[in-house]
Amino acid sequence: MIILYGLGNNEDKYLNTKHNIGRRILEEVAGKVASSFGKNKTYYYTKSELTGDSIYFLYSSGYMNESGRALVDFCRYTNIDPDTKLLIIHDDSDQIEGSIKLLPKGGSAGHHGINSIYRELLATQLTIDNIWRLKVGIRPPENTLKSETFVLKSLSKTDQMTIQKTSDQLTGALPILATNQWEEVQKTMNTKKPD
Repeated sequence: MIILYGLGNNEDKYLNTKHNIGRRILEEVAGKVASSFGKNKTYYYTKSELTGDSIYFLYSSGYMNESGRALVDFCRYTNIDPDTKLLIIHDDSDQIEGSIKLLPKGGSAGHHGINSIYRELLATQLTIDNIWRLKVGIRPPENTLKSETFVLKSLSKTDQMTIQKTSDQLTGALPILATNQWEEVQKTMNTKKPD
């Protein structure tokens, strides 16, 4: 089983901001391979059997800093097994727009959604070894200020192109991820700078 978790804030005014790019990518991928999202308690989810294995798509019905609570509720509902892989798709304010990195484990770098997930992890069957993160750069090239100056800005044209490109890549990679070849996908997805 694989869980893809797109981080974001669910309030309407945040939906098309840079901070929600993880959720936007998740929705694009799910739209290609799964049915529409249903709501259950603190999250929205849908499921695909594209690869013969269950692939769940998940996002919180609340705020970014409550991401861990939604994950716990989802894991309890689905009764996941310890071998389940979790791919968290989220914005990275340290990377320039258009850059992406697929990495295992790792620290939060102060990201409130990741912090929330790590805090709640013990209440699930998952461990840090189950986690991969798709970090999507959102920093405008000319902005050297703190992330607070841009994370809640509207998605740029580069961000919108990144959503499309990354969702296409991730959709194509799902059969490979289902065979647990995460490092192979990592080789093809990681970029150091935008095209």
